[in-house]
Amino acid sequence: KPALLLEVCFVDSSYDVEHYKVYYRQLIDALARALIDAVGGLIKNIETKKARLSHPDKKEKPRV
Repeated sequence: KPALLLEVCFVDSSYDVEHYKVYYRQLIDALARALIDAVGGLIKNIETKKARLSHPDKKEKPRV
C-alpha cells in the first residue's frame, strides 16, 4: 500500500531538534492542513468526475 514518511528534522542536529520541539504544534497543524487540503481536493475531483459520468448532458460551470 502507498505510504509517506515525512522527515521534518535531523535528530543528530541539536539545532533541528530544538526547533522541532519549539515549533512542534505549528508543524503538526501545517501538516494536517496540507493533508486535509490535498485529500479534500482529491475527493472533490472524484465527485466532479462521478457527476459528469452520471449526467453527461450537463456542462460544468466555468471555474473562477
